[in-house]
Amino acid sequence: MQYPKNKKYSRIEEIYHLLEQNPQGLNIKEIASEFSVSQKTIQRDLYNELIPLGAYKEGRYWKISPAKRHSLLEVEQKNILGVLDSFAKNMGESFECKAHKLLSTLSPTLPTHLYTHLASQKLEDSMLEKIQSLQRHISNSKEVSFTYKGKNYQLKPLKVVSFEGYWYLLGLDCKEGDKFKKFILSEINYLIELPQTFQTEIDINHALNQAHSIWFEPNQNYQARLKISPCYKHYLQRQPLKTQKILGEFEDGSMEIEISFSHDMELSSIFMKHFPHISILSPSSLQTSILDEINESCQTLLP
Repeated sequence: MQYPKNKKYSRIEEIYHLLEQNPQGLNIKEIASEFSVSQKTIQRDLYNELIPLGAYKEGRYWKISPAKRHSLLEVEQKNILGVLDSFAKNMGESFECKAHKLLSTLSPTLPTHLYTHLASQKLEDSMLEKIQSLQRHISNSKEVSFTYKGKNYQLKPLKVVSFEGYWYLLGLDCKEGDKFKKFILSEINYLIELPQTFQTEIDINHALNQAHSIWFEPNQNYQARLKISPCYKHYLQRQPLKTQKILGEFEDGSMEIEISFSHDMELSSIFMKHFPHISILSPSSLQTSILDEINESCQTLLP
């Protein structure tokens, strides 16, 4: 029987099954022919992934030891834990130590061949305690008070979020008619839970799913049409913007897309990130505001 080509861990699972079904053992050439891959690929799978799951070599033949059988999910699970462990290394020594200790209880041996580089604030103990407290207040729908940049606030907290590596608290300002506001989490001090409970009609999760950046505003929705250069359109086809809809292509090969946004600064940040491969077709008011922003930025660069 010929197996179709699979992703790596699907193939490893099928190799495991194949060896289980052939207790007399199979050699590397036989296994490779079953999966239409090279013998070197099978050799790597056996030595790197399947030996920890109970595979062993007897002469030229590979078998599964009945005494050392493991869960077939363990390979994929270990690698997921390894990815999480790699992410944790970007968030400060304190968070990394705590995360590694927790992940190690699930798997004593975590993969060490992974590396990630994430721009993120360090989650030191004080930040973790603040996040833990806010999660409790939000879960209990309790208002909170705190100081922020020298000013006192009373807030209906909605969500703790991370955008582009920075942590924020989102909520409704009780002293300004429940105006939606964002606060940099590290600059919040003297956080206290208040006895007042609250309810809100804002669907913050829906708003976050549509948000392009921390500049978003819930319950606001506008449309913009953008033109993407021919050499850049493949990038946005592989990694589309949130809410992106492809409307068509121009004769020069450039692509027209439509996206939803809730604040001009959301579009401004997208434009600056992808400039000069992106241009704004509409609305015209946004064209003007971004052009003014570019001109102002250029002025600061000139002596």
